[in-house]
Amino acid sequence: MPIHRFGKRHIEDILPEVNTPESVNHWCQVDTRTGTLTCVLQDDHCFDAEMYADELKDAEDIEFREDQRST
Repeated sequence: MPIHRFGKRHIEDILPEVNTPESVNHWCQVDTRTGTLTCVLQDDHCFDAEMYADELKDAEDIEFREDQRST
């Protein structure tokens, strides 16, 4: 993941750019039962995501139901 530079801007102006409302399913598990930190990646789920079709950018040419999601 690259390091982003935002210049001399207020954090309140940058926050909406980096803290977006999208969410994805959990694709890892963290365990501390053995006294050490173990992170298990679930690579079959790492690219699973959902969003509402009406939130897609450039969705003018797409027909969809009001509650339809795109995966």
